[in-house]
Amino acid sequence: MANKRLFFSINLSDQAKEEICFWQKEFQKSLDRGVRWTQKENLHITLLFLGLIKEEKVDSLIKKVESVRIKPFTINLNRISYFPEKKIEAKMICAEGVSPEAVELQKTIKEAISPDFPAVDDRNFYLHITLGRIRKWSFRKIPIIEIPEINESVDIGFNVDAFDLQESRLTNKGAVYTKIKSFKLC
Repeated sequence: MANKRLFFSINLSDQAKEEICFWQKEFQKSLDRGVRWTQKENLHITLLFLGLIKEEKVDSLIKKVESVRIKPFTINLNRISYFPEKKIEAKMICAEGVSPEAVELQKTIKEAISPDFPAVDDRNFYLHITLGRIRKWSFRKIPIIEIPEINESVDIGFNVDAFDLQESRLTNKGAVYTKIKSFKLC
């Protein structure tokens, strides 16, 4: 059987996606090269990246996560900036926020699936939405003086009442995401 490249995510409300797309368009005016902008339908918050999971183990993974019990909550995004912050070292442009409940959700999912499904990326959870990925080779060709500063205060809020298990397939045009299962918060 095949492997699936899986991750858990929070999808955004349509209104939050519209607001983020507004900011993407604003930044595209001054940064029209060197960045692969995330498509509207792919905007999400990654809770936990699992990497390659055998297809026959997906049902077992789903069963473990069905035990997760977290109440619905709100996320507020408050800043859009480069990550890391120095534009010369940047890997992406992100909308960032703080949510203790999202941190708790990520931790609870991780505990529910351990040790059978260890996360590939075990760094501390960083609540962000990737607006665009820096293409190093073309970004470095832009004179530093022409690269705009990106450090905008924003106020984008949305309710979270579910999280998803998604598959990521990598293509020449970027990742294609397919929802496998949605889990309601209660």
